[in-house]
Amino acid sequence: NYFMFGGDVKGGKIMGEYPKSFRESDPTNIGRGRLIPTTSWDALFYGLTQWMGITDQKEIDYVLPNSQNFGCKLFTDYDLFNTGQQVLNGCGGAVYKTPITFQVPEIRMLTGEEQKKVCRLAARTSAKQFFNNDRTKSRCYVDNQVIADSEVVPGMYDVHGFAVLNFDGSIPAGTVQLDLIDSIAMAAAATASDFVVQGALPQSEAPSEMPSMQPSTSHLPSILPSMTTAPSDIPSEYPSFVPSQTKQPSEWPTGTPKPSIQPSIMPSISLLPTPEPSTHAPSISGSPTPVPTERQTFDEEFRTKDIGYVGFAGQSFEASPG
Repeated sequence: NYFMFGGDVKGGKIMGEYPKSFRESDPTNIGRGRLIPTTSWDALFYGLTQWMGITDQKEIDYVLPNSQNFGCKLFTDYDLFNTGQQVLNGCGGAVYKTPITFQVPEIRMLTGEEQKKVCRLAARTSAKQFFNNDRTKSRCYVDNQVIADSEVVPGMYDVHGFAVLNFDGSIPAGTVQLDLIDSIAMAAAATASDFVVQGALPQSEAPSEMPSMQPSTSHLPSILPSMTTAPSDIPSEYPSFVPSQTKQPSEWPTGTPKPSIQPSIMPSISLLPTPEPSTHAPSISGSPTPVPTERQTFDEEFRTKDIGYVGFAGQSFEASPG
């Protein structure tokens, strides 16, 4: 509990909620008499920071780095002091909750730092998509995390939760589209799985540059048929118009007459390698590399990145640098 005294304080208020009861059925009771506060330490000091003269959002984030984990559950100096004038940007409008899921190797929830980075991706992308990069129009936090045995990868654990996006009351109705918010949250979770959440199973929607050792899992069939250089096990019923190409040698050598006296115009094909390499250019292989490609991890640079524009199936956007 925190108590605030002073001449300018709006006294006589209880900021937060008392437990309804001390029974284990109470939402604040996590067992053995332990109660979880309904109001964060950051919520109270957010307004105190503003009253002390720090009003720029970037400076507030520096002083209270965890305040971005609580969405609109913060108090401004107007809530706490008679002379307070500040408001909470990014609140007072529509609120969207969209599910997110991560696969992790051990039983744990997302850390506070991981939650901030997931929401930073979602908030930056929302600002770019809807508000001309104005970050003050929305806030985000991760809520209701639940752990279960993974339904995707046996032996791992699914961390289910919700990305809660709050939008400013000045935003006209219809500006923010719910289906796009779902796409943004999904893309933010996928990017965070690749680069942010420690040990998480990568789930990026973008293809890698190199083939993976394991096939990717998809709920939808591919648009184009898959291509392979290996021959089929069963011959086709009808001959093809174009001969098939394969890099695999036949099981039996083909029959051929005696070699001609004169050299042929076209080079002969041999099953044996030449004693000297024929070219200095690297060969192209259809097989995967023996080890997976290392994922690049963004550190400080990652703080300024967003996902880019998120669209629907059938839409495309030109990628921008970065």
